[in-house]
Amino acid sequence: MLLTTLSPPDLPSRTIDLSFRTAVRTFLMLFLLGPVSGAASDLDSHLAPAERDAQGAFGDASLENQIPAMIAAAERRWFSGEHDRAELIFAELLSLPVPLEKKREVLLQMADLFEQTDSSRTIIILEKFIQAYPHDPATSLVLLRLGKLYRAQGAYEVASARYFRVLNTTLNVGADELEMVREIATRARFELAEMLTEQDRLDEAAEVYRKIELLDLSSEDRMTVRFRLACVAFETRDFESAVDAFSQLREDESIGPYRLETSYFLASSLKRLGRGREAFEVVVDLLRSQLSNDPANFAQSTYWKRRTGNELANEFYQQGEYLSALSIYQSLARISDDPEWRWPAVYQIGLCFEHLELPERALEAYQAMIEGIPVEEADLINVDISLRDLAHWRLDHVKWMLDYGERFRMMTGSIDADS
Repeated sequence: MLLTTLSPPDLPSRTIDLSFRTAVRTFLMLFLLGPVSGAASDLDSHLAPAERDAQGAFGDASLENQIPAMIAAAERRWFSGEHDRAELIFAELLSLPVPLEKKREVLLQMADLFEQTDSSRTIIILEKFIQAYPHDPATSLVLLRLGKLYRAQGAYEVASARYFRVLNTTLNVGADELEMVREIATRARFELAEMLTEQDRLDEAAEVYRKIELLDLSSEDRMTVRFRLACVAFETRDFESAVDAFSQLREDESIGPYRLETSYFLASSLKRLGRGREAFEVVVDLLRSQLSNDPANFAQSTYWKRRTGNELANEFYQQGEYLSALSIYQSLARISDDPEWRWPAVYQIGLCFEHLELPERALEAYQAMIEGIPVEEADLINVDISLRDLAHWRLDHVKWMLDYGERFRMMTGSIDADS
């Protein structure tokens, strides 16, 4: 998984100078890395009227009762794009001379907001939460969240340590919390196995999945484990095991969201075992399946149909199995009217007809492309040379071959001899 690099805030749009903002962030970092202490600072000069009014409304109340109103004020600033002002309010909240447990929600809200722009500071905040509230009911979820954040940054060893800490939390919870913690622990096991897969530590990933399989799982989680184990077999080139696993999954009516991917991996495994006819049947069955009416599912279904059909058709074509390749390309051309998808498939159909020595049918394919692709859109199909130009070239080539063949037969007397 590639780590997404987030752009820094747009400095010209800020109303706060850089040195002051840096000072605020330094204050936050010092707080988070050390004990919570210090008296309230003079926030009034930095607050907008709305925040001053909110604070004034609680003038006679205890400092603890002001915390929710100040959190709400910080949230308003954050969601209006004034992140620096929001951080000032959070800094004030963290410096309030109140017991540490009263600042629990402040830390969690800061983590939620900061995660949108700065995962590193989110990690610092959540680590402080774990340090400050080791027995909090949210500890397991926070550890799981930390594991994901470290994993996204490529800090796999630290992420692994956080996942194992999640597993250990099940040892020290009461009966009323056990079910929830077990569910979180299961999620941590899945995250750990997926992380090992990312690192190509496939044998270790398979071992974790097998241990997960022994747990009391929901039907969805059990299906996920079976699918992941089959994928590991595929990635380790154990195609016989992969075929067995994916075949069983494909026959299971509860396969759910893995149905399309299962067909892809099954067809690919069969092809690698030299069982081309079976692979072809799987692909054709997939391409004939009904597309979902749900937009999200429709997009996913179309993606896997295209990927499966295209990869297998290309393999058949490269191996000289033009009839099988032709059948798949024809099915692919019918999936979508999108020109960037349809016309490349039609072009491949033309090539297959040429190899099958059906030049008239090839001419039909190329002519359809020339008539169907507007000149002004031709260059949008391919970055190097437009498919329309390629179709023109193939059309002229096939016509020349037909004309040459006709003239050759006339010169050699083949026509008279045949008659």
